[in-house]
Amino acid sequence: MAQETKARPGLEAETAVIGAMVAAPEIVKDVLFAVREQDFRIEINRQIFRAARDLYLRAKPVTPVTIRDKVGKESSEYLAQLLEIATTSANWREYAAIMAEQASMRRMQELAMQVAAAGTAQECWRRSSSRSRAAGGRSRPTRWRT
Repeated sequence: MAQETKARPGLEAETAVIGAMVAAPEIVKDVLFAVREQDFRIEINRQIFRAARDLYLRAKPVTPVTIRDKVGKESSEYLAQLLEIATTSANWREYAAIMAEQASMRRMQELAMQVAAAGTAQECWRRSSSRSRAAGGRSRPTRWRT
């Protein structure tokens, strides 16, 4: 139960960010610089983010209608719900910060599980360095080389 409660604020924040972006197209540029696609845990939100980013980069209007056309008509109901939920876009930065923290925690938990599953120190390094390179980090700290 505690885990559900802990994960829920991040999901609510994610929905608030994507809803604010759909409801207030003028913030799309700022959201694109503040949030990464992989920060979205809910697939439909990730699809909406991708569609908005694509539209913005092509200098097309980012509206619920143009987003629906890119994501698919099956997203119509969800987009309508987002517009109902997103009463203001004023707090999207705070929600984006919550999202980023939740995404970082997910990535660290995934890495911890991979490291824990490693059978040897070498395998542990291999697993952690591949995740680090994928995240843009160094492969392994110099002083820790084996």
